[in-house]
Amino acid sequence: MNKKILIALAVVLLLGGGYYFMKSQKAGVPGIGSTGENSSGVKSLKELIAGGVAQRCTFSTVDESGSSEGTTYVAGGKMRGDFTTTSSGKTTASHMIVDGNTNYIWMDGEKTGFKTTIEETAETGDTPVTQDVGSQGGVSLDQRTDYKCSAWITDLSQFTPPATVQFTDLSQIFNPSSLPVSYP
Repeated sequence: MNKKILIALAVVLLLGGGYYFMKSQKAGVPGIGSTGENSSGVKSLKELIAGGVAQRCTFSTVDESGSSEGTTYVAGGKMRGDFTTTSSGKTTASHMIVDGNTNYIWMDGEKTGFKTTIEETAETGDTPVTQDVGSQGGVSLDQRTDYKCSAWITDLSQFTPPATVQFTDLSQIFNPSSLPVSYP
């Protein structure tokens, strides 16, 4: 049971990071430009999302804990990431789609995944889940990685969650109004 809770918390952090991507795009963070030309260099995911250009970017990193590589597709306010991580000889393939405030995460070989809808707070336009996500061990939007990007002709099917995966809606599970109230 503890493993399921830890996985759910990690998913919430990832989904919060995806939502933060979308907020950063609306804020107009400088990106790679709008020429649609091939580019490479050290950038953050925040910069890629905010660029406003339909693009496909790849990365590959290796450190003492293992290796990771991935491909990110960005277009029309949507993002998809396909990632492969190898650690201690075990390889895991995971996927994430951010479509507005709705986020989907699943792993290869699994029939279930996670979905959540993150609502903005009226006062700040932010959500508690996304505040300082990077410092909590989740997705760091500001981490700079060497991306290789190219123009991409948008394929909307990339932003459609797979029909073979059943998504559990975490926004319903973690909604405080849906929790039972106990009285002393």
